[in-house]
Amino acid sequence: MLKVKSLLVYPVKSFAGHTVGSMDVGQRGPKWDRQWMVVDKENKAVTQLELPQMSQVGAQVVDEARVELRAPGMDFMDYGVDEGSEGESFKVKMADAVAEATEVEAEVSEWVSEFLKKDLKLVRMKDDSALEISEEYGGGLTTFTEGFPFMLLSTESMDLLNTKLGKALSVSRFRPNILVTGAEPHEEDSWNTIQIAGVQFRGVKLCARDKVVTIQPLTGEFTDEPLKTLADYRKTDKGVVFGKNFIHMGTGEIRTGMPVSVLD
Repeated sequence: MLKVKSLLVYPVKSFAGHTVGSMDVGQRGPKWDRQWMVVDKENKAVTQLELPQMSQVGAQVVDEARVELRAPGMDFMDYGVDEGSEGESFKVKMADAVAEATEVEAEVSEWVSEFLKKDLKLVRMKDDSALEISEEYGGGLTTFTEGFPFMLLSTESMDLLNTKLGKALSVSRFRPNILVTGAEPHEEDSWNTIQIAGVQFRGVKLCARDKVVTIQPLTGEFTDEPLKTLADYRKTDKGVVFGKNFIHMGTGEIRTGMPVSVLD
């Protein structure tokens, strides 16, 4: 039976995320997912592509109240989920989008800057702001994502890759929000519409991969794999693809262990 194996959120864009037993799907996608982002002094988004050591920073929402940050060699840092929400807003820039944000607080930005060795700020997307999903994919709203609120992957696709690699990589390299089990390898490529509980999701695009997936999470350094192996059997005219991007067509709660229905 096809079912949800794991649900994951990444509170801060490009930081490591964490699993959750249940996920609230709101207007902008998974609650707390990419609600925060690191920007430089020009208020431009900074990601693992520029600073691969961001993969070493863990971010976790605790008790729906605070975000905990941890990084090697650093003291623990945390801040309230509403911290900075009433502050003065300003525009932050991503590759193809602009959103309204506020700085969390100077102390947190200093912590991030110290670990990443660059003058940076941690910002929070305003509650009344959102990025608009391209009408090419049917429109909708999302947070500080790379265009889509959900990335889905199957354990079977991951297992096939690990077999080809001859070693077990963590699925965290690929940053899925929904990990399903009970499918054939890469069966998710063909899913146009799925349903989990009362929420339907529309599959819109295979997820193209770049060298970010080669970052070794423990060291924050680029390597060759798994992109080299993926290119041998997952290369398309759109690039090397692994997993599929989905857009939610409603709101509600989904949980680990729930069945997944393929409607189309």
